[in-house]
Amino acid sequence: MSKKTSNPFVEIHKDFWSKFKAKYKKYATEYFDKIVNKMIECGDPHFGYTEYGCMNCGGSRHIVGFTCKTHYCLRCSRVFAEKFVSQLSRKLIPGVVYRHLILTMPKKLAHGFFFQNKDNPELFNSFYEAGWAFIQDVFSHVTKVNHLKSGCIMIIHIGGRGANYNPHLHILVMNGGLDLITGKWVDLKYFPYKEILPKKWQYHLLKMVKTFGGDKVKGLVDELWDEYPNGFVNRFKKGYVPNKMRSVVKYLSRYLARPSISVKRILKYDKKNDVVVYEYLSHLTDKIEVETVSIYDFIGRMIQQILPKGFQRIRYYGLQASKSYEKWKEKIKMGQRSRDLIKNNNEIFKVPTQTYSDRIEKWTGHNPLICPLCKNRMEVMKVWTKEKGVVFDLLEVLKKQANSPPKKVRLSLEKADITDPRKFADKINESKWTQLALDLDFAL
Repeated sequence: MSKKTSNPFVEIHKDFWSKFKAKYKKYATEYFDKIVNKMIECGDPHFGYTEYGCMNCGGSRHIVGFTCKTHYCLRCSRVFAEKFVSQLSRKLIPGVVYRHLILTMPKKLAHGFFFQNKDNPELFNSFYEAGWAFIQDVFSHVTKVNHLKSGCIMIIHIGGRGANYNPHLHILVMNGGLDLITGKWVDLKYFPYKEILPKKWQYHLLKMVKTFGGDKVKGLVDELWDEYPNGFVNRFKKGYVPNKMRSVVKYLSRYLARPSISVKRILKYDKKNDVVVYEYLSHLTDKIEVETVSIYDFIGRMIQQILPKGFQRIRYYGLQASKSYEKWKEKIKMGQRSRDLIKNNNEIFKVPTQTYSDRIEKWTGHNPLICPLCKNRMEVMKVWTKEKGVVFDLLEVLKKQANSPPKKVRLSLEKADITDPRKFADKINESKWTQLALDLDFAL
């Protein structure tokens, strides 16, 4: 059985998570334990694996450990980013251009009020709603159309580039909207956004904070009004999100779904001297900065970015709302007939969903499921879990079915949760076969 590749992020938690919990007891909960332990076990075949083998020459084997699929895992979050882009490419509407907006908050608000309530999902729900109210207000103000309906896709980030606690919203927003009275599409023309956006975002965010916190935050809200007379900083990216959809893929994965840190940014882990060194690109200096912290501080900076249980990170609003997406898509098409569609954006490029072997081939240049000896595609030979043992063995299946009438069956499990052996075993037991081909969607 192959040994798991060394990963400093995993090693830090493996060595110090128990000590960290003992020192900071608010994190000594079943919820945090489960996430961290799943991340530590991620990809380790000792906790469960799928074994692939070549049915042609019989000379090759390849083992893939089960993955945790948590956002706290750097490898799984990278896979999530790619899947998110694929999903998002199917949600962008032909003929519509998009802008990238980032809504931030002052440190005093982030480190104080938000951090104190970071385990309350209702706070972040309200944060999203404040962002949507802000967008509606700005569009109505700029276009002078009272019955304008636009749309956007939001995703929350908790960590800043330096891994500090910094909740902010990344928003992909339509550069216009539908006039619900006339049915026509209205483009968002140029406006002095540096004058309008900061003050309006300050108004909607502080209104949300005051509503959520009540009298306890009145003093904080008053302070922030006085300290920021020109409003809160936000970034309305110059120009449109690239019109050509293949360029959009790279753009979105960079901004909307990146992990809080990557393995290559962890420059040093010194267990003996209690030191972790990592680097990041600073917004302030636009240069690579190096941060040196204690191991406990590093874990703290990472663990505080975990969102409350069951929290939905990606939200769709207005014309992008999932339930009414198809309806609005047709209305937008009709509303755009009076104007030229955006060049190079008439058709949306669908980003294909990638399987485990697709991703590895993209990252490393070779397909791990192609037999290096005879170049045939390997098949699933065995599935093993620590709790259940062997839940599937292809050779045993073939032996049992050897005397049955030939029947070729192809089982697609691309959407199956292979981390749940019971679900997998149920699918296996429901089928009878003598030849088997499995397409499994795993994350590395």
